[in-house]
Amino acid sequence: LYMLAGGMILVFVLFVLVADLCDRGKAAWGRALVCIVWYVALIYLYRQLFARQYPLGTLYMAGEFFRFPRAYPYSLAIVPLFAWLTPLFCFAVSRSGRRKGAALRQCVYGAVSLVLLAAGIGTLANWEKEEILGYNYFTRMQKWDAVLAKADKRAPDTPLSVAALNLALAEREYLPDFMFHYFQNGPEGLLPSFRKEYIVCAMAGEIYWRLGMVNTAQRYVFEGMETLPNYDKSVRSIQRLVETNLINERYEVAAKYIAMLKQTWFYRRWAQEAEMYLYQTEKIAQHPTWGKLRSELLTEDFFFSEQEKDMMMGLLYQSDTLNRMAYEYLMGMTLVTKNLTRFMDYYNLQPTLPQAAPTSYQEAMALIWRQRGSKPEERPVGLEDRTIAALNAFMNMYQQSKNPAQALYPSFGQTYWYYVMFRYNQ
Repeated sequence: LYMLAGGMILVFVLFVLVADLCDRGKAAWGRALVCIVWYVALIYLYRQLFARQYPLGTLYMAGEFFRFPRAYPYSLAIVPLFAWLTPLFCFAVSRSGRRKGAALRQCVYGAVSLVLLAAGIGTLANWEKEEILGYNYFTRMQKWDAVLAKADKRAPDTPLSVAALNLALAEREYLPDFMFHYFQNGPEGLLPSFRKEYIVCAMAGEIYWRLGMVNTAQRYVFEGMETLPNYDKSVRSIQRLVETNLINERYEVAAKYIAMLKQTWFYRRWAQEAEMYLYQTEKIAQHPTWGKLRSELLTEDFFFSEQEKDMMMGLLYQSDTLNRMAYEYLMGMTLVTKNLTRFMDYYNLQPTLPQAAPTSYQEAMALIWRQRGSKPEERPVGLEDRTIAALNAFMNMYQQSKNPAQALYPSFGQTYWYYVMFRYNQ
């Protein structure tokens, strides 16, 4: 029970104590004493055998369910204290027999309990983190439609949640058309910068993995795993390290991580299947994911720069012009940083320019063309008349409104022009 619920088994102990005391027999006091001794001794023994990095008091309260071994949020103690009120009330009601008003008191206590429970959840829960963890789960499980559905219910506004949304749009090939239908908060919403936080490294590493930057993805997941404050290892990270080392033909390293996964319950079968790919170069080439990523590996070394992510995307695309996601992230990076000069340079890198460019590309080209004087001979290929007319309507409303941000939002809030004028100022 302790392995499943951690320090919250204190609630179970309290229930047992009250149940025994309600018996009012001499044996009840003996069982209560045994229960307390068992509770204290069990956790002490667990610490000595498995969790010596934790202070003993932390294990009694939270166990390994709280990852910071040297700190504990004592507000969580409200949970067992509140749970104690339930058996205490039952004990009081049982002592009152059939006194008048006992049923009413029980109803009042139930109502108060629900109110306190709702208030506690609303106060103690970090809903922003819960949202990020939800996006993290969906991206890990490749549930791209679930990511889009979640964003449609409530538009994400944190860098990690926006990054997960943009990844889902790219996986569904919607990014160039629908990127600015959602809130964008700059380059961090495409490629989050490295921070020594596990969730940041895990989510950013997933993006680099799907872009084809295998070594960068490996660095992120390894660094993220090493930032865990309780010194544990992440099975998710180890699984990814197996994949990156198989792709890079570092089979000895991959075998080491596979051996670790074979000791787990839920990843043993996956590890056994991955073991069959050791030293099997041709078999890896036929794998739907690993083979594709191996074919897209960069052949030249370059310096990874957090300040020049668009340049890295350019190098990635030049190494493999069939890498659609690399090109879309390259173009997206120039759009969110409002670097329209580089946008046009990268747009012209395409072997064949489309007759009708994606929506966000057209909106950027219409803006550039207008800034350059709208000369017919300089009209970009792929720019449609309807986009030019929409930009003219946008500019007319912008010039005539006293509060253009508010006036333009209902009609143009999902356009690149609105982002340029009112979003993300570097």
